[in-house]
Amino acid sequence: MVFVLEKQWTGQPYWMKAERLVAWWPDMIATARLVDSGMMAVPFVHRTGAKFKPMRL
Repeated sequence: MVFVLEKQWTGQPYWMKAERLVAWWPDMIATARLVDSGMMAVPFVHRTGAKFKPMRL
């Protein structure tokens, strides 16, 4: 499983990126356990109901 950060991550302050990545981490682990392979885009905004977007190789 590969997770790719969406364009909104670019230009954000370092600590804001770190905070968002930590917020997404449990969802990333859960998704990686459910899916054998693939690529998912990680949105910058983490809120209830936010999901990863499947990407094509």
